[in-house]
Amino acid sequence: SAKYRRTLHLTPRTIRCLILLFLSSFTKKHSLMSEYAMKAKTGLLRLHETSRDVDRIMQMVAGKDEKLKEAQQQQAVLRAEMYESTAEAERKKAQANEEKDNLASEAEKVATARKEAVTDLNVAQPALEIAKKALDAITPQDLKLAKGFANPPA
Repeated sequence: SAKYRRTLHLTPRTIRCLILLFLSSFTKKHSLMSEYAMKAKTGLLRLHETSRDVDRIMQMVAGKDEKLKEAQQQQAVLRAEMYESTAEAERKKAQANEEKDNLASEAEKVATARKEAVTDLNVAQPALEIAKKALDAITPQDLKLAKGFANPPA
């Protein structure tokens, strides 16, 4: 192990070389650190800008959120009105159907009564014609004769 040991002799020239090496290394590290600092500063600026943008967007969203809540309330009111009017329409439809059924049964009754009336009229028509002919056959003398009766004939 003694064979691998080195001895270092410090001379002004070696010290100067070491100082220059140190300065060169320090300069590289300093420029690298400056670059990192600039990147960090730029990143922080962008984060700050983004934070302001997020705050501004949050305010806009809050305003729109209120509008959304109002719209949802209006929608709920309209939906309730729609359900009410739908229910009312269903009730009216049921009443109309009931009325339609009643009118249909009435129409059937009227049609049946009309058929019966036509049948009765067809039966009574010949008797009416006979009665008209009989009335046409009555003369004024027949009326005078009938007035002369104390009791009309049966």
